[in-house]
Amino acid sequence: MEEPSEAELIAAMRGKLACVLADCGFAEAAGECQRALPAAPAAAHPAPPLDVDSLVRSVLQQLRK
Repeated sequence: MEEPSEAELIAAMRGKLACVLADCGFAEAAGECQRALPAAPAAAHPAPPLDVDSLVRSVLQQLRK
C-alpha cells in the first residue's frame, strides 16, 4: 500500500480538525468536516475523550514542518 502524500495528510488533518471545531460549536468549520467512515463496528470499549488541545498542537506542529 502506498503511503499518503504530505498534502493528503494535511488535508486529512484539516478535515478532522474541522470536525472537532464544528463539534465545539464553530458552525463555520462544519463545511470542511471530513469524518472517516468506520472500517469495523465500534469496539466494546468506547474511545477515550478527545484531547482537543493536544490535537490542535499536533496539527500546528505538522503544519510548521
